[in-house]
Amino acid sequence: MENIVKVFGLIMIVAGAAFFIKPHTMRKLAYYFIGDKRMKISSIMTIVLGVIFLIVASRCKFSWVVVIFGIWAIIKGVLLFIIGKNKLKMFVDQFLIRPSRTLRVYAVIEIMLGIALIYAA
Repeated sequence: MENIVKVFGLIMIVAGAAFFIKPHTMRKLAYYFIGDKRMKISSIMTIVLGVIFLIVASRCKFSWVVVIFGIWAIIKGVLLFIIGKNKLKMFVDQFLIRPSRTLRVYAVIEIMLGIALIYAA
């Protein structure tokens, strides 16, 4: 089961690398997921992933790291439901108007978090 954590960490690394190479991809992907149906589906998937992380955490080397990721995922999923499409679009607009250099910094942070997640599993 801890392989799920490692796979998600790997996905984070790959996504971070892709966003680092092409920051405009992050913009396109963010706007893609703002649609009502996609936002609700991604919210549910995020909550489910958070619950899976909490269940699997006890089998990981550094369970507290996986627990933090699980709680973070659940909070993110719930917030997506609460804030709604319009507020989320405003937030995404503010986030994505930043220069490509800043988006690359976020991509590096995502890569580092992916590595930490794999190491914790």
